[in-house]
Amino acid sequence: MPDEPDQPGRGRRAVTRTGWVLVVAAALALAATLTPLLAWSQAGDEPSLWARSLPAAIAVLVLGPAASLVVAVAWVRAPAGRGGAVLLAVAAVVAGWVAWVQLSGVADRQLGPGGPVAVLAAAALIVGWVLVGTGWPAAAVTGGGVVPWLVAVCVLGLLVAAAVPAVGWYRTGRLVDHTTASPLPETPAADPADLARERWRVPAPGGQLVGTTGRYVVVRSATAGSEPVGTGVRVVDGETGDEHWRYRRTDLAAEVATLSGDGAVVVVLFTAYDQRRLLALETATGQLRWQRDLPADVLGADSFGIDALVAGGVVALTTQCGISARHQIRGELLDYQCQEEHGEVWAVDAQTGETRWQWAPEPIPRDGEADGPAEAPCWGVAAAPAGDTLVVQVECPTEYFDGGFDPWFGPALQQFVGLAADDGTERWRREPPELADHRLGPRGYPPEEEEPVLRPLGDAVLAPLGGGYQAPDGSIIELPPRWVALAGADGAELSTMEVDELLAATDELAIYVEGQAPVEAVAVDPTTGEPRWRSRLPSNGSSHEQRLAATSSQTGYLLWFRGERVGDQLRPSGEVAMVTVDLAGGAVTEAGSHELANLVCPRDPCVGLAGGGLVLVTVPPEAPDQAALISLG
Repeated sequence: MPDEPDQPGRGRRAVTRTGWVLVVAAALALAATLTPLLAWSQAGDEPSLWARSLPAAIAVLVLGPAASLVVAVAWVRAPAGRGGAVLLAVAAVVAGWVAWVQLSGVADRQLGPGGPVAVLAAAALIVGWVLVGTGWPAAAVTGGGVVPWLVAVCVLGLLVAAAVPAVGWYRTGRLVDHTTASPLPETPAADPADLARERWRVPAPGGQLVGTTGRYVVVRSATAGSEPVGTGVRVVDGETGDEHWRYRRTDLAAEVATLSGDGAVVVVLFTAYDQRRLLALETATGQLRWQRDLPADVLGADSFGIDALVAGGVVALTTQCGISARHQIRGELLDYQCQEEHGEVWAVDAQTGETRWQWAPEPIPRDGEADGPAEAPCWGVAAAPAGDTLVVQVECPTEYFDGGFDPWFGPALQQFVGLAADDGTERWRREPPELADHRLGPRGYPPEEEEPVLRPLGDAVLAPLGGGYQAPDGSIIELPPRWVALAGADGAELSTMEVDELLAATDELAIYVEGQAPVEAVAVDPTTGEPRWRSRLPSNGSSHEQRLAATSSQTGYLLWFRGERVGDQLRPSGEVAMVTVDLAGGAVTEAGSHELANLVCPRDPCVGLAGGGLVLVTVPPEAPDQAALISLG
């Protein structure tokens, strides 16, 4: 039926109705914008039901009219009654689905409050309520012709175009919980007086020890329970356990954090699916020194990627190309695999955030390989400073598996490359001599090392080797795990230690354990391999014990979980034994024990010294959300 002729007063009623709709739309849009911020401030460390349900209610109000708009435009010449019922049904289904996603806690950061879906919905809210309230969709549909449809397409195009900058605006700097403080008073450095005494304990949900400097303890925060409460970093006073400052956010996840070499700044890499934000915070005050966005393929740390590292004023990162990068986002394991690209190493100035240089390892030929491309990619998997050289550990997998290269499924060539820290110039390249013309076996690292790691030694680095290599006939030959000291200037091999487990390394000492009954701590000069001292430890010799260490200028602190017999198996008992070791002569003193849960230690450091105490993060195996930061001494 054609539209009825215009009646007197109909235009005024339409204008009045449009005005009221605009007022309601503005109020709802304001609520949709402020609700996540309000919920953040009310939720604290334990999100309440109210904090989770209110954003869901806003999502219902947002996506309901948006769905109504879409269906109204598409429902051509529908009878009024049936059309209205369908609109309500579609809106109810969409709103119910959004509410269920929000309340069930399965929404990721893109769909949750502050994500692009919420921003698009907020924009659709305004247009949807205006058009539905004025009756324009029905008039456009029943009136026929091309013009109304062109108008509809233009409106939707403007909506999408406006949503793109809206997404960036809403996600940049939103949902950030950032506090600052004045620097703490300096106190004389002191070693822990009594390791059997617990000085303080504070909750550290999802926490990981980043490092310590002076009185400052830097912890990377993750999640509490199953709900995201913000990831980031916080600094705790090592003397009292009080929080000094914090920086956390819910729109991006804190992928990795690290302390600068001088301890002046904390560098954090925040990531999302398509965002990489690197920023530096002053350790003493929490003030933001700089921040910058990086390309989406830049990685911070994962099972293969290089850790964000501050070495000689350079933050080293790597791109994800060429690796199977695993990101843990709200418990979901996401796999990304590149095909033939090569992982670049980025060097970012730690003081300004500017890119100093980029370096990409050259691919290697795959002679005689039938499957896949003729060349294999290479990427950096670890890095450490050695004077003015950045030593990068490089892997080049040669096995082509399922459309890509992955060291989990085949051998890989291992190299060490020395790069000038100031401009990225390649100074030297080295391959283990016994692996010449061979390929390193899967995961060419000591069995005790979950990730590749290089340890700095002043003007040299300690590099782990081990695993095995593939001979020309295809057989795998096992190699004893060992650590090699490489000079930063030319890559020369200074010493070799055939050890499983390296506890600690300073510029003058490398400490490791050997034997099972008894267990001994051994210290050697890492640059020459000459032994310094050997001391027996009060240990039951279990190979299942997790050993950790921290060192001050004069004393080493060794911790390990004692095992207990359960049938024929030896399992961690939860009891942590501690000894102190005089670094000069090796004298060992028992320092008591504690009943603690397992230590959280995905990568070094696991323990540290701050404010006269030994600090560590523990987490009960049965309650990972009840982790605690503890100071002993």
